[in-house]
Amino acid sequence: MEPWKRFRAHEKLLWARGWIIWLKEHAWWVSKNLSLYSSLGNHTICECIGLIFAGVVFREDVKGSKWLREGIRLLRQEVTHQILDDGGPAEQSLNYHRFVLDLYWMVVGLLEKNGLYDCRVWKRRLMMGETFMAAVTYEQGNFPAIGDSDDGHAI
Repeated sequence: MEPWKRFRAHEKLLWARGWIIWLKEHAWWVSKNLSLYSSLGNHTICECIGLIFAGVVFREDVKGSKWLREGIRLLRQEVTHQILDDGGPAEQSLNYHRFVLDLYWMVVGLLEKNGLYDCRVWKRRLMMGETFMAAVTYEQGNFPAIGDSDDGHAI
């Protein structure tokens, strides 16, 4: 192999290794700084999603499997807290409700496709949230600007 090609392959390996280290360090930091006492539930949901994704990547590692379990445990707890019995948002914000629903759907796909967790209970609650959103959504697909928003998107 020509020297410049070996260098390129080495450079790519270092870049990939850097991302892996960054992901692991970030997950560790998130696990130590969860927003568990905040009224802003979407922050907790985002952090849990991050722990789950890192936990899936590092599930053979003791820390990774702990992140996966902790993320699932907290999301299991939060699904009934964030999505009220009528399907509406606990945060009283339609934009954040859409954000939280999208985050949950994203992680449901990850967990189920990898056979890591049975999300049927979550999906029933998520469908209640989707029904609520459908009821307040205009024909064009938009919904009224009710509540706070930072215009963040999960997908």
